[in-house]
Amino acid sequence: MNTYCAYYILGRFWLQRLGGFNFALLQRRGLAAGLSVLLLLLGFTVPSLNSAESETSRPEWKISFTLPVPGEPKLNESVWTLERPPYDGLNRIGLRLVYAKNGPYKGALVYLPPAGFNGKLYTGAQEYDFRLYLAKRGWQVFSLDFRPAFLPPRINTLSLTGEWGTNMFLNDVEQGTAFAKKVAGEKQVFLMGALEGGRLACLYASRHQPELRGLITLDSGPWKSYGHNPKNSLNLEDARRALRRGDSLPNRRLFESWGVKAGPLYYEAQLFSFHPGFREALQAYRKSGSQAKSPVSGYKTAGDFLAGEFYTVWGPGKLSNLRAGYGEVKVLAAYFQNAGLIHWPVRPYLEDAYIGNWGGAPPEAELNFQRDFTNLSIPALALNSGPGDPQELQNLAGLLKKNRDFKSLRFSGFGELDLLLGSRAESQVFVPLYAWLGERNLLRQGK
Repeated sequence: MNTYCAYYILGRFWLQRLGGFNFALLQRRGLAAGLSVLLLLLGFTVPSLNSAESETSRPEWKISFTLPVPGEPKLNESVWTLERPPYDGLNRIGLRLVYAKNGPYKGALVYLPPAGFNGKLYTGAQEYDFRLYLAKRGWQVFSLDFRPAFLPPRINTLSLTGEWGTNMFLNDVEQGTAFAKKVAGEKQVFLMGALEGGRLACLYASRHQPELRGLITLDSGPWKSYGHNPKNSLNLEDARRALRRGDSLPNRRLFESWGVKAGPLYYEAQLFSFHPGFREALQAYRKSGSQAKSPVSGYKTAGDFLAGEFYTVWGPGKLSNLRAGYGEVKVLAAYFQNAGLIHWPVRPYLEDAYIGNWGGAPPEAELNFQRDFTNLSIPALALNSGPGDPQELQNLAGLLKKNRDFKSLRFSGFGELDLLLGSRAESQVFVPLYAWLGERNLLRQGK
């Protein structure tokens, strides 16, 4: 003990002698680690060199722009971005806000887009975008741009996205939701998600109920099982090992046995299996309109070709039921052109398969959401298309059977994207959504 005290006193002496040194600067020059070891040997415990610097230099949300919404002169859109760990320029998220220039405001809603898309506006018409519809009626509507939105479109490798898992996405939702509440001046917000965004909304809501006024899902649930594996059989470490080892046929087959298909760059999920001429047709359509010549033989126009792709890519009418009049090529093309992304990580899908295989309660504690979601008591609204996944809907309804304010609406004939941007979305989806939000406002106010 006496020896330790002697070292401690000596350490304090040297620390005072070195008091003028800038430890953050030393760290950047690679000298701080050696100095820390020296002081520790002398008996003085040095605070983490990263902690003080991270607290003072932690990135903040930066405003990118505030502009009027094209086609809606009474609405504005503001966009912010935030650098995320490890702060390498490739890890960042964005938050978009659509709002009426003149309040008052009824509340705030945070929207999580489907996998493969960001939150960019794709139209200036409220009948094709619920965010414009709600904003014109007094709601502040935020949309989160996840990290894939900031990947270069022609990136050569996606190995960094091998670490982009479910909990990382949920951490980003936490950052976006916290900032949205600050901007909106609200203590709670509604959280809404579509498809994969809806899954993340469910998982986030299960562990952050006090922050939310309600949960809204579009064709999604907290998890589902892929493939035909025996219940409680998947081992997450198998998928992690495959991601660490990189692209190989056995690893791809492992993913496929879980019901997940990797894309050309391996670390990405294959979300759509469009014809190779799809991108060229989109460009032709954007340049010359619906009558642009089709780059694919067998179709007179690019519009005809795109209509066929949108209708069949996930099975007849599942993505959009254009042939029955529920979707429009011009809106779908604008959505893919403006909000569509090239890459989306495969890891969240593998984790979803793992969670679903274990019924929401896998051995991996950080991915065990079953009890939290079963106890979800905030208001919840499920909006489901005609061909929506029955298993997901069954999971959602079964898990929320104790929730006294859970409502499910099914829209027969709609494709999954038709709920968001279909030709009948305004009258059949946006109107009841707005009414449900208004009812929850009245309940909160005790009216």
